[in-house]
Amino acid sequence: LPDDPLVFSDGGLAPGSVLGAFISGGLPIGMTKVNYALYVSNGPELITTDPTAAGSLGFDNFTDLNQNKAVGGRVGFLPIPQLEVGYSFLCGQASPDGFQDTNAFLQAVDFNYTRESEALVGAISLRSEWVWSHVGDATYGVPGPGGFGPLNFNNDRNGGYAMISYRPSLSSIKILRNFEGIFRYDRMDGPQAAPQGGGHEQRYTFGLDY
Repeated sequence: LPDDPLVFSDGGLAPGSVLGAFISGGLPIGMTKVNYALYVSNGPELITTDPTAAGSLGFDNFTDLNQNKAVGGRVGFLPIPQLEVGYSFLCGQASPDGFQDTNAFLQAVDFNYTRESEALVGAISLRSEWVWSHVGDATYGVPGPGGFGPLNFNNDRNGGYAMISYRPSLSSIKILRNFEGIFRYDRMDGPQAAPQGGGHEQRYTFGLDY
């Protein structure tokens, strides 16, 4: 699809990428397999002075705002070659220098399944991920004329997506093998007290690729 799920878009809950260093690898266990990735990066930025987004996290982390690094990783398990389930996390101090120390902890579970089947006359893919975001207690606000706050709220958010795609790769009609239909449902939930970042948002997306 041409856009990211809500949880990975601007104003979302988790980064699509971060600036840092990582190690990764895999290990066969009998007929199954485990893979892993561990990394250290510049941490997310807690937005503190924007009255429309205070309490949310920014992930354009090309500079380190507080001299503290974030750590994270993912572990994936493949019980069969077509199926992978994973768990990932990221944690670190998110508050900029001069603001009260505030830590962020993100965690997610993901699921991926792909199979080509003669019965389905093609290939089907199922993919989903759910993210939980916890940011420590903090008071947001800018004093003086034109300021806002003080704001203090339970800053827990969550969201994710589920996507299914189908490509008739085994069709006897050659032109159909080049088409793939996709459907995705995604949503985010945040604290109602958060400025323009709380409440509930959901979206349905349909696509046809060639």
